[in-house]
Amino acid sequence: MEILKTKPDDDQFHLFENVPMELYPMDISLNQLAKGINQEFLHTCYVLLKEGKAVARAALYNNPFLLYSKKKTACIGNYECINDGDCADVLLQTAANDAKELGAAFLIGPMNGSTWNDYRFSSHRIHPGFLLEPYHHLYYNDQFLQFGYKPVARYVSNIDYDMYHDDANILQTEADLIAKGVNIRSIQTENYEQELKKLYPFICDAFKTNFLYTQVSEKSFIS
Repeated sequence: MEILKTKPDDDQFHLFENVPMELYPMDISLNQLAKGINQEFLHTCYVLLKEGKAVARAALYNNPFLLYSKKKTACIGNYECINDGDCADVLLQTAANDAKELGAAFLIGPMNGSTWNDYRFSSHRIHPGFLLEPYHHLYYNDQFLQFGYKPVARYVSNIDYDMYHDDANILQTEADLIAKGVNIRSIQTENYEQELKKLYPFICDAFKTNFLYTQVSEKSFIS
């Protein structure tokens, strides 16, 4: 096995981009898979070659604002791998070694640089995934656990069959917000970037107490 280190402007970066195409059936849209590279915090992209074929990939992110237990933390994301524990161990160990060289006390994953990007693994597929939830091979959980990762947070999605737009509680909440001067309207798609600029400070303030939250530039938010 061989590890290739690359970045988006390298000639060999296509090997990193093409790994998902080899790991999923043709009827799975790549739009369902983990989204693109977080250029703002990217340190290195890895491709694992086995007998000359790209069989796994990951990206190491060095987000200077990310802390866990008040210590510098790196994160590993954009993870894809064949169902082979040895390949996973080599890839994850390489990223861990580089994270230590960056001075990180912890390495958290999967996270594409920050919680503004794709992060976390699904643990089961009892229901079809909700909007924006990750899609990946479920054995990725086992590969991370086998290597030595431990869960630091769990997230739950729910379907509420009794909640409707004309529910009395929703209507009351809407009325309360309007009374406080909140304007609720549809987004103006014909002026989308300006709308995002208006949303940026509001959303940053709303998310700032979330676990592992880090700031993001307006440019990255809009992107």
